[in-house]
Amino acid sequence: MNAYFAAATLLLLPFEAVAFRLAFHRVGSLNYPEWLVIAAFLTVQTFVFWSIALLLQRWVPGRFTASFR
Repeated sequence: MNAYFAAATLLLLPFEAVAFRLAFHRVGSLNYPEWLVIAAFLTVQTFVFWSIALLLQRWVPGRFTASFR
């Protein structure tokens, strides 16, 4: 795991918010800070899912690895 993964993720949040705003401009009249909160929520949700997957991988090793044969 990269030592600066969390810092890089936090630095990319404003760019994610701009991308969401451009992609979903027809959704409503959400302003940039609201998109920033949505992007932060989705990033934290991803971290939670990764943490759960990490715990599952430690409890059941070898079950969640991809096989490309």
